[in-house]
Amino acid sequence: MNKDLLIVIIIILTGLMGGCGFTGIKAYVPPPVRYTNLQESIDGTPVKGTNMSARDAHDVLSIQERYRALQFERELTESIGQPQEQITATGIPGVIRNRSRYYTINFYVVGPTTKSFTLFPGEILRAELPPGQYTCHFLRGSYEVSRPWTFQADWDKDFYYGEWVNWGLHYDRN
Repeated sequence: MNKDLLIVIIIILTGLMGGCGFTGIKAYVPPPVRYTNLQESIDGTPVKGTNMSARDAHDVLSIQERYRALQFERELTESIGQPQEQITATGIPGVIRNRSRYYTINFYVVGPTTKSFTLFPGEILRAELPPGQYTCHFLRGSYEVSRPWTFQADWDKDFYYGEWVNWGLHYDRN
C-alpha cells in the first residue's frame, strides 16, 4: 500500500515538474532550420545556432543543383551570344517534346539532313528542318528505346498537343 502511494506521488511530481522527477531535466527539441533569404538556402548556411535535419539538407542540395544548372545555362547562352532558337538554320519550324518523367532522350533524326536533339524529361524544343521525309530514332544512351518514327517536314499544319505546328515529334514512355 505504501509502495503504491509512493509511486503515485512520484508520478504526480514528475508531471508537475515537466521533466525527470528529481533532476529537473527537460527534453529539448531544436527548432527547424530557417533561412532569412534565398542566397542562404543556396549556400546552405542556415541562421546560426540551428541544427539541419536530413530533409532540409536534401532540400538545400536540390536547390543548389537547380541553381548550378541555371547558372550553367546562363553562362552557355552568354558564351554563344544568341539564344538557341536564333541559331537554327532556315527550314520548316516544328516541335520536339520529351514527355517522359524520368529519362533523357536523344532524338536522332535522319533524312535530307541528319540532326540529333537531346531533351531532358519534360523538355520542349522548337527546331527547324529542311523539307523532306525523315526517320526519327529514340535513343537513351546507345540503346534504341522505341521503334523508329517516320514523319514529313512540310508546310502543312497539324494540330499537335494543343498548338498548330508544321511537324512534331514526341516520346512519352516512362
